[in-house]
Amino acid sequence: MVTDTKNVQMALSMSPALEAKLARLAVASGSSEADVLLKAIALYGVALQAKLNGQELAFLNNEKRAMSQIDGI
Repeated sequence: MVTDTKNVQMALSMSPALEAKLARLAVASGSSEADVLLKAIALYGVALQAKLNGQELAFLNNEKRAMSQIDGI
């Protein structure tokens, strides 16, 4: 398998509120806005694969009990 290592540039339009949220997430995580978007896409991929496998995505507490479930994927 050959992996293309060239980056692709894309233009992205978003509301000012969403841009501000992206900026806050980047600052809070110590990452760039591009890294936050890449991680968000990776997380979406995991959530979608779980859904396709009949699984659900949830946050667990220390006792491994589901505290909140992620819907809408």
